[in-house]
Amino acid sequence: MNRPSPSPEGVTGRAILLGAVLVPVLVAWAEYVEIKAAGPDMISTSIILCVMFAVLVISGVNSLLHRFAPRFALRPGEILTLYAMGGVGVSPCGIGMLQWLVPALPARGTGRWKDSDYLVPAWARVTDPEAVKAFYRGGADWQSHLHAWAVPIAFWTALLLALFGAMFCLSVLLRRQWIERERLLFPLVQFPLEVLGGTSGVGGGPIPLGKNPWFLIGIAVPVVLQGLAALHYTFLPALPFFPIKPNDMPEVQGWFVGRPWSGVGYLRLTFYPFVIGLAFLLSVEVSFSCWFSYWLIKLLSVLTFALGWNDGDGADLWNTKTPPLFGDQSVGGFLGLALLSLFLARRHLAGTWRTAIGEAGGSDDRDEAIGYRTAWIGLGVCFSALVISGVVLGVPPLAAFAFFLCFLLLVIGFARIRAEAGVPWGYGPPMNLNGFTVEAVGTAHWPREALGSFSLLLWMDNDYRSTQMPYQTEAWKIADAAGLHARRLAVALLVALIVGLIAGWVSQLYLYYAFGGDNGLQRTAQGAKFPTLLNHWLSNTRPTAWHRIGAVGFGMTAVWGLAALRTAFAGWSLHPIGYVVACTWTMQWLWLPMLIGWLAKTVVLRYGGMRGYRAALPFFFGLILGDYAVSGGLALFYTLFDVPGYRTFPI
Repeated sequence: MNRPSPSPEGVTGRAILLGAVLVPVLVAWAEYVEIKAAGPDMISTSIILCVMFAVLVISGVNSLLHRFAPRFALRPGEILTLYAMGGVGVSPCGIGMLQWLVPALPARGTGRWKDSDYLVPAWARVTDPEAVKAFYRGGADWQSHLHAWAVPIAFWTALLLALFGAMFCLSVLLRRQWIERERLLFPLVQFPLEVLGGTSGVGGGPIPLGKNPWFLIGIAVPVVLQGLAALHYTFLPALPFFPIKPNDMPEVQGWFVGRPWSGVGYLRLTFYPFVIGLAFLLSVEVSFSCWFSYWLIKLLSVLTFALGWNDGDGADLWNTKTPPLFGDQSVGGFLGLALLSLFLARRHLAGTWRTAIGEAGGSDDRDEAIGYRTAWIGLGVCFSALVISGVVLGVPPLAAFAFFLCFLLLVIGFARIRAEAGVPWGYGPPMNLNGFTVEAVGTAHWPREALGSFSLLLWMDNDYRSTQMPYQTEAWKIADAAGLHARRLAVALLVALIVGLIAGWVSQLYLYYAFGGDNGLQRTAQGAKFPTLLNHWLSNTRPTAWHRIGAVGFGMTAVWGLAALRTAFAGWSLHPIGYVVACTWTMQWLWLPMLIGWLAKTVVLRYGGMRGYRAALPFFFGLILGDYAVSGGLALFYTLFDVPGYRTFPI
């Protein structure tokens, strides 16, 4: 595909203004659906549901404008700008970000938590008794309690901006390496580029979808399947439906009884149409590696049961006692993937550094969102701000430095997975870095006050699905493919981030104070996680866990070994990303639709070649579009009519 020349045409003033209005509306809608209405996860999927649904609606309205008022119609680049702004502006308000942070801040000192409350800095939380009581009871005006939230909001927003700023600078420094040199596939971007802008060039040139019958059939499949399930759960319980989600499928692990076969552990079938569609866009090597590696680790778990190496929890991703220690392997896999990515980019990064310090032979940064000097300085300033924030909270300086350094490495690994494997929703390591850092070093080596402060960082490390860097790198891929002006797009993304954060704080405070955290709001339980973790640390004094550190080393070595085998043997088909995602919750629900997508693409390529692949693409694009359209439509229906509804995904 020939890269279009960068142009400010798509990133126009009206596109930025429209995005600045759209993002807060989407945030408010998503927070209501996820927290109050208990509807589908609007933000957690890699292609954010509320953003895609809104942009699809805008595209439909835009088609009418093209016919009846063409001077007011948006250009494809402007619609893609809205999509990129939506990803960056809405993602910080989802799970693992604000939805985890807000309920963690009101300090309700009851039970065992009351005994350790003094270890956590009071100024970083909400401690006013009336503000806390109203937060959980509801029926209150959030503005009247805003004074109690002022300092915590200011501190945590500053930390978030430093975190996102560091990710932004990393995304700029790695953009050319990933997009132009390694030419990573970015499967998650192919769909919006083709459907919204007609510019993906998958397999050579835009694909005319229009009234393609296979595209319409693809749309119809999830509309019918999800529609029947929605009718069954909402209005007509007697109506039969085709099960799609793990909660509706049989518990396959029940088929494996007795040792060692019980080592298979949690195992469910799923049939998500949009996952099948996205899997079809992957390279067959990556999609094969994902589902095949998942079954390899299941086999490894059975083997440890057979050898008597574990205590019965070996199949649990959170097992920290006995092999195979998948959670700790996963931490090592993410770190290994990040370090491998940086190693592959070493020459490019050296060029950016030479440009930054003004040496000859540096890399050209004229097409970047910001100059390389600004990117390196920004990375240093933002990282320093993160470490200082940790120290201010009470975390020892060396521990704060190591935690935030490893956290950013994990985020790089996660962004790399999204860029190559396009997982429909991606989890970080099941053993979060926060817990691993404390427990692997040994709780006996930590001061009690440091444990209290460190536990307060759990919210940002407990779920990576809404982390920012993948949306930033995908925005640069959109700019590259559609010829958008990167520096103007950077301004648009900054606007989206600021209005999104403001909307996230306001929306969640309104929901909790209006309805009450104890009255069925879905994210309230997250607030209990960090005091529970802290009390676990305080009551379980342990030495250094060398076996867990060894498992992390094994995970890193496995990633590097698989990468070396791919280089040494042309026919080696196991990609290291398959191993990394197999050790997380990602593949627990995705292995079967990923297998179906891989099988479909393998058969099409074998018997139809690239011509057959391009002919089949409209059907799989339709699966994705139909699933998102019906999910967004159902969420909107349940919001407008205030009825409990069917969650299309994830479970």
